[in-house]
Amino acid sequence: MYLRGLLSDGKRKSMQPMGERLGVDHQRLQQFVTTSTWDHVEVRRRLAVWARDFVDPDAFAVDDT
Repeated sequence: MYLRGLLSDGKRKSMQPMGERLGVDHQRLQQFVTTSTWDHVEVRRRLAVWARDFVDPDAFAVDDT
C-alpha cells in the first residue's frame, strides 16, 4: 500500500494524503515505514538501477536535497 501511494497521482506524498487517496488509515502506512524490517538500502539501490536504465540519462544533477 505504501509503494502504491508513492506511485499514485497526487502532489503530496506524506502519509495522510496518501492514506486518503488509498482509502486506508494513514497510521498503517506510518507504522510500516517506522517498524518494518525491509532493507531500504537494497530497495533504493534497485530503484536507482531501474531509473538509470529506464531514463537513460545524459547527465546527472546533484543538489543538497
